[in-house]
Amino acid sequence: TGRWEWKGRETQLRDRLLATDAQEAGPALSAVLQNFTLPADGSGPWAQLIGYAGGAGEVEKLWGVIADSNQAPANLAKGLEALLEAAVRGVNPKRDANLLSRFVDSPDPAVAQPAMSLAGYWKMASLAPKLGLAASGDVAGVRNAAVEGLRLMGGEAATKEAKMLLAGQRPEEVRLSALKILVGSNQAEAKKAAAQWLQQVRRPDEALKVWRTLLRANLGFAAAAAKEWQPSLTAPALEGGLAAARELGRRDGGVEKALLGDKAVQANGTTVSVAEWAKLVQERGDALKGEQLYHSARLNCVQCHVIGGAGGRLGPDLSTLGASAPLDYVIESVLVPSAKVKEGYHGVNYVLNDGSSVTGIPFEENGSVVKVRMPGGVEFEVAKAKIKTSEVVGSLMPAGLVDGLTEADRINVFAFLGAVGRPGRFDASNGGVARAWRVTAKADDAHAARNLAVMPAAYTLTDGRLLPEHLEMPLAIEAAPKVYAVAKFALGAAATVALDVQGAEHFWVDGAPAKNGEKVFSTGGEHTLVVALEKGALPSALRASATNVRFITP
Repeated sequence: TGRWEWKGRETQLRDRLLATDAQEAGPALSAVLQNFTLPADGSGPWAQLIGYAGGAGEVEKLWGVIADSNQAPANLAKGLEALLEAAVRGVNPKRDANLLSRFVDSPDPAVAQPAMSLAGYWKMASLAPKLGLAASGDVAGVRNAAVEGLRLMGGEAATKEAKMLLAGQRPEEVRLSALKILVGSNQAEAKKAAAQWLQQVRRPDEALKVWRTLLRANLGFAAAAAKEWQPSLTAPALEGGLAAARELGRRDGGVEKALLGDKAVQANGTTVSVAEWAKLVQERGDALKGEQLYHSARLNCVQCHVIGGAGGRLGPDLSTLGASAPLDYVIESVLVPSAKVKEGYHGVNYVLNDGSSVTGIPFEENGSVVKVRMPGGVEFEVAKAKIKTSEVVGSLMPAGLVDGLTEADRINVFAFLGAVGRPGRFDASNGGVARAWRVTAKADDAHAARNLAVMPAAYTLTDGRLLPEHLEMPLAIEAAPKVYAVAKFALGAAATVALDVQGAEHFWVDGAPAKNGEKVFSTGGEHTLVVALEKGALPSALRASATNVRFITP
């Protein structure tokens, strides 16, 4: 019916093009911008549209405006993000390291971060020392962008910076970042560094972090390394590796099989049927021992499943499993997780335009991003524009989860899962017991219930007892000799509450010192319980309960 006039309707133009496939939107955008000068101040929808669908000419225009003008930081950041999105699509301007260096040096993280990633995509080796310096800094967002830039850059320059970051007494997060860079730039050096690190670890939780880094950087590399190292791995290194592989389930790239070696073949060679396992559980099962295995680093079930509010949310809530499902169903779900995947828990593998991949459970989606829940408790936003392909992979729980266990241990794990939710010791319905805690060395944050999401979590047994082994990982992260465990509970209305905290001499409620016994709350809402713990004198068990309340995840 005639040509549509976009001038004065920039917002409508933006919405129309963003709703169109990028390959189809590209020619239309090129036609619009052919005789149009981009605003020098970065205003309008142009940066966003060029990042989404612009070709080489449009990207060159945008880079020219960014390089030659004095834009406000917010618009400058928007332009650099658009260039980064174009770089992911493989569309780049004529690059100038000196110009990009200005933005890498910016004190504004919103400007510096996309510039650092661009330095990687544009292979600007001369900027590697600047990225190496930023990768050892204190600002997490900038540090992560610098690491990603070096990873994308690759080559000798990135390898040199990574080896420097691994040397000396660097913080653990910096050394892990350096290992991630090395996997991308020099796999021989990465294998050497990781092997040395794993030989030195003393606890499975220390090894778990190294293995997570390797798995997230390159599954194929991790599997090959696991096969090579398997005969000589220490017990903590092996245990940490199995835990990391099991977090990824079926998408572990064969790492678990490589780590188990001959044991995997022996375990998979069993001829015991589900019905026979059920009979053995009824005859010999010890649910108490099974619960300990459930929480151990060998299985790490608590990282993915909730029982009574305690645990991760990657997999289904198990609070009523034993009471609601037959024992043979429970056993089959462990042995063959893909046989019956609960609705809402199908894993999806997203392959991105840059060749990397993200695997997890999608739980929220809008027009531009998919939010994915990943192993280890991480929630990640995947930009739809960056997704090349996606594939439903079923259950993320590994099929061989219990293959490395002895027959007795497997029987005990099945016994525990079959008992969860039944009346008695494994009844998880009592909301008046704290089962999830956050741990910090910062007293002010604890009492103010501040920054809880970034504090390491500790989860109790079903009856609410928090044992010293449940605190191993949180205490390894928090270096101070004294830490504070934080729990939260909710009241529906004003009430008198009987508190019972066992295993702690000092505790506080809503920042005020408290004692066991009745306490009157004049209002409903959420309240904070804080317990002081000395690392050198941990209680044999910490347990907190209260009447007329419901403990919630802090």
